[in-house]
Amino acid sequence: MKLWTVLVLAMLCTAQAFSEPAPRTPDTRPQGNLPSLNATSNIAPSHSLTPDLPITWSQGFLALVRSSAPNDTILNWDAGTVECPGVAYSVYLHPKNFGPEDITLCAPVEPESPVFSRLTDCECYNSLAPYQMSPCSLRIEFHPSSDGTFRDTMRIQTDSWNSYGGFVRIPVVGRRVSTPASPNVVISIQGDDARLIWNPVRLSSGGCPTSVPGYLVYYSPDNNGAYRLLSFTPDTSYVHTGVLISEGGLFYQVVAGPQP
Repeated sequence: MKLWTVLVLAMLCTAQAFSEPAPRTPDTRPQGNLPSLNATSNIAPSHSLTPDLPITWSQGFLALVRSSAPNDTILNWDAGTVECPGVAYSVYLHPKNFGPEDITLCAPVEPESPVFSRLTDCECYNSLAPYQMSPCSLRIEFHPSSDGTFRDTMRIQTDSWNSYGGFVRIPVVGRRVSTPASPNVVISIQGDDARLIWNPVRLSSGGCPTSVPGYLVYYSPDNNGAYRLLSFTPDTSYVHTGVLISEGGLFYQVVAGPQP
């Protein structure tokens, strides 16, 4: 009788609840080629017009740089992944001519979507000498209002040789996710079975409404050991049948998420 009492107390103390790992902090280092992603929200391009710029096909090369790393070219920008509700993430950049000849450029245009915004003090018909960084700045922000992957393109009108149709195009991308909150798990003993029960998860860890397809139940004989997947269930309870016959006690984790 005492052994079962200790076992019940041990099992009641094993409830563990974990959310999925938090998304990584956006990388502020210069980005290389963007990975291929399936956009879940398409941003319609703007049709803003800029003054006609005489194209002389200079051997200059236009790229964006950070003032802290003026020799690292930036030809695309990845805002990374933000957690709902989507705190704005911004970066300050400067145009720079990496080529051996002068170039002329106009103020950057696009993106003008509600997801990406930009603010610049660059004016039209700036001239940049070889290897010169412009003192004017460009701020790009990512502030999504829904989950998904978002893409857009910022254009800079210029006569540099890396322009296409008179524009150097800077792709921008960003993602927003809603990580489900951790379920509050309660464990009880029923004969030789361990019964887990928890409340349904309807909010993200950031407090945004969310829905989940089900829950993954993990177990381990050691709280500090590796957890193994026991089952996936769309319900808010799970019975580990007959576990007390062979196990003196187990630790459990329940994670809200899709079926593996």
